[in-house]
Amino acid sequence: MKRKIPIHSTKRIVYVLSTLWFMSCTQNENIKQYDLYNFKVETIDANISLYRVDFSDKDHGFGVREDGLYKTEDGGKIWNKIYDSKGLIYIKCFDEHNCVIIAEKNGKGYLLVYKNGKVITPNMGGLNVKFSFDTINLFDMMNLFNGDIGFIKTDTKSVFRTVDGGLTWKKIEGLSIDKRQNFYRKENGDFIVIGKYNKEDYGFLISNDDGHSWLKKGETLEHYTEIQNVIGNEIIFHDRYKNKVMETLDYQYFESYENIDHVVPTDIGHNTDGTRVMFGYYYVKFPDGIVPEIPVTRLCIYLSADHGKHWVQKTYGETVPLPISLNMVHVEHGMVLSHDINSSKIDRITF
Repeated sequence: MKRKIPIHSTKRIVYVLSTLWFMSCTQNENIKQYDLYNFKVETIDANISLYRVDFSDKDHGFGVREDGLYKTEDGGKIWNKIYDSKGLIYIKCFDEHNCVIIAEKNGKGYLLVYKNGKVITPNMGGLNVKFSFDTINLFDMMNLFNGDIGFIKTDTKSVFRTVDGGLTWKKIEGLSIDKRQNFYRKENGDFIVIGKYNKEDYGFLISNDDGHSWLKKGETLEHYTEIQNVIGNEIIFHDRYKNKVMETLDYQYFESYENIDHVVPTDIGHNTDGTRVMFGYYYVKFPDGIVPEIPVTRLCIYLSADHGKHWVQKTYGETVPLPISLNMVHVEHGMVLSHDINSSKIDRITF
């Protein structure tokens, strides 16, 4: 019979096991020439705590909290309030001048648009859009792209689209996706997401008309398959059923990444020089007979210098119970900005 122990009693065991794991972590000999073993983590203690942040570049970013909208111009050290409002809980930006905000009032979610210094209430076509704080806390609800095109997901699996920077939104009829799925744009301009469209089976969906209509490509996928990023026309995705991170160009041939089958990725970013960075976590294993009340995980980071063919694994952050609250918000020229949504902590990681 397995013995359950409370989460607070597992801290010492977690520390010992994670330390042993770190000491025994294997490193790929083929990567030493790229000097990726060392990376620097600079913790920025922001002057306030924010629910969500989004950066348009390494210096400029927006953040929301319960009393309003804030902006930073120094990489997240100092945040100044630019709009006074109650209930702001989520933000995504097109650029440093245009953002879309989710706010909450009396248990209901609604949208606001920040455009060139002004906050505007967009036209939602008379439809009631539902969001929950718990959902927003765990998932990205919006994906915005250059050209003022964006998509937003609701708790009812509905999807809304904008083509004017968030001023007007229309529901995409027939499209159904899970909250964990995100939209991406390929180098050829096509948009891609995993979901269902009309009566098609679950799989890769492609749109070449800015998200108006969608076409299924390739084989049927498991429901727990998630796209992690699209680099050029390469689609990087995580098959939770097979517990593998894979890549495809043609939706038919899938190439698995090496050495990372045991990690659940949360974000994958890239630089133009071919280096890639991946946030993820793995479940801490306990001795037989010991089962914590809450699954315990260890945050880690992977670095690759050869377009994802080989990876070097590093530990990062603390040993934490689920859910993971760390989000990679910006990648540029060998630098990552990450944000812990439960604190004022922003990490600048250089490699």
